[in-house]
Amino acid sequence: MTTTDPPILDALQQKGVLVSVHVRYWRGRKKLKAEDLGLEPSTINTNLIALGQKRLVTKEALQPFALIEGRAHAFVEGASFPFLRLARFVPNERLRDVQERLAALKFQFEAEVERFVASYSEIRAEALAQWRRAAGDLGVDPTLLLRTIEDAFPLDVRPAFDFRWQLFQVTAPKEVSMAAFDLALNQEAQRARRKAALEAQEEIRRSAESFVAESVSALRGETAKLCEEVMATIKAGPVNQKTLNRLDRFVAKFRALNFVNDEEMDRKLQAFRSEFLDLGAKDYRENAAARFQLVEGLSRLRSEASALACQDASEMVQRFGELGRRKFGRAS
Repeated sequence: MTTTDPPILDALQQKGVLVSVHVRYWRGRKKLKAEDLGLEPSTINTNLIALGQKRLVTKEALQPFALIEGRAHAFVEGASFPFLRLARFVPNERLRDVQERLAALKFQFEAEVERFVASYSEIRAEALAQWRRAAGDLGVDPTLLLRTIEDAFPLDVRPAFDFRWQLFQVTAPKEVSMAAFDLALNQEAQRARRKAALEAQEEIRRSAESFVAESVSALRGETAKLCEEVMATIKAGPVNQKTLNRLDRFVAKFRALNFVNDEEMDRKLQAFRSEFLDLGAKDYRENAAARFQLVEGLSRLRSEASALACQDASEMVQRFGELGRRKFGRAS
C-alpha cells in the first residue's frame, strides 16, 4: 500500500513551488570572556567593560553581504506566501522573476566575496591594530587578547560564504519500506510507519487548507492596507504619478500572486484600474472632482477588501482543492 497526496496538495503542486533561500557569510564576531582579557570574572566592572559578542572587523566591511541577504529575502517575501514556517510558496507566475532576481543577487554576492577575500589580509591586519589600541584603552595585557582575536580569524575565509536557493514541491509523507531482516519486527515497524504517514498526511492536509485560506486573506488585507496608505498620501499633498504607478503595479502583482483564483477581489481591482488609473497625475491635480472621486474609490475598495479579508474562505479553499481532484480524474 502507498499513500497519495490529498487533492489540495496536488492543486498546490500545479500552482507553484516552495522556495528556500540561504545566504551565509562570515559574521566576523567573537564572544569575549574575562579570561580573554587576562582578568578574573569576579573583578570585571560591567560599568566599564562590556564583554559578550564583539565585532572582529568593522560593520562596514560586511555591510554589502547584509544588504544582499536582506534584498534576497525581501524580494522573495514580496513574491510569495509563508508556507508552514518552512519555506515560501511562489506561484508559477512569479517563479521566473524570483529565479532571475536571485541569480542577479547571487552574482553581486559572489563579486563582493571575491573583493572581500582579496582584501582579507589587509582587513585582518587593520582589525588587529584596532584591537591592540583597544587593549591599551582597557589597561589589559594586549598579548592574550590579541592571541584570542587572531585565533578567531579563519585562515581561509572563503568557505564561510554561500548563496543558494532550493525549489521543492509540496507533498505529504509516503510510506517507508524496510529491509526484512526480522519479519515480526518489520511488520510491526511497517504498521507504525503506515500509521505515522497517514497521520502526517492528514495534518499537512489541514495545514495546506489553512495556508490557502490565509493566503487569500493576506492578499485581500494587503489590498486594504495599500488603499489606506495611498489615501493618506493623497490627503497629505497633490496626486503624483509615482502614487498612481504604485496602485497599477499592485493590481498586476495581485493577479500574479492570485494562485487561488480569487475572482471577486480581482474583479474589484480590475474595475478600479479601469475607472481611475487611465487618468494621469496631472489630470487629478487639475480636476478637484476627479481627485475626490479617486479618494472615494480608494475608500470603497478599502472597505470591500477589508470585509472580504474577514470572510470565511472555506468555499474558495474547497474550490481550489478541486484542481487536485480533476487531476485524479484525468489520470484514471
